[in-house]
Amino acid sequence: MKYILAILIMSALLMGCDKNKEIKKNVDGVWNIDTKTYNETDSVITNAGVFSFYDCVQPYCTGVLLNEDNSTILFDWEITTIGSTINITSGDLNGFLVKGIYSIESLKNEKLKITYNQLGKSISFELTRTGGI
Repeated sequence: MKYILAILIMSALLMGCDKNKEIKKNVDGVWNIDTKTYNETDSVITNAGVFSFYDCVQPYCTGVLLNEDNSTILFDWEITTIGSTINITSGDLNGFLVKGIYSIESLKNEKLKITYNQLGKSISFELTRTGGI
């Protein structure tokens, strides 16, 4: 019985790793931020910049955010929680603008919708892939 349980646990972990790799491959690329919505106030910014997620073979990948004010923020990212979130970390001075755990709401047909909380306030991004890296 212990062996069956161990096999089931290992199978679940391996399937989670495969899903994370697949999501990472699908997130990899350059994404135009079509809309950035501050959910508490329904304030919407259109053409709010560009997220560039660079693919890699390490657990953490690198990326760059070109913000709506034309500032750039360097960050690291990884897919977590079995393909349902993107964890973005940054040592950049303006890194607080991008750091957080983003929930992947949808990812299909070159469209990506992600949300996260910044200082306790929910922000949603709707992105369109504009290129590969």
